[in-house]
Amino acid sequence: MNKTRATVLGFIAAFVDVAVGGGWGPLGTPALILAGDEPKNAVGTIEFTEPIISLTAVVTFGLILGFERFMWDMTIPMIIGGIFLSPVASYLTSKMPKKLLGILIGLWLVLLNVWGLLQ
Repeated sequence: MNKTRATVLGFIAAFVDVAVGGGWGPLGTPALILAGDEPKNAVGTIEFTEPIISLTAVVTFGLILGFERFMWDMTIPMIIGGIFLSPVASYLTSKMPKKLLGILIGLWLVLLNVWGLLQ
């Protein structure tokens, strides 16, 4: 993937993620894989950049809407879970065969989108 396409993809994926509450992983991961990156590198790239985008979104929305409007009873467990499970996910993706990881990522994305359509 050339730098221009990667930059455009990054802006689109980040905007969708912040605007509708998700999309960075589902847009970025397959695009990086289709561009020829190994699935574990694509997942690693997305997982490295996602907290930065999320932190920026949280601060922006908090300043505009007010931090008291956040659902802290859900937010805190998600943060704690992410801190503990990111190393586990990183380790598992480094050990999985490339083809299996690509298949699992594809199946997960299809299932999430089918579920979203049925909702």
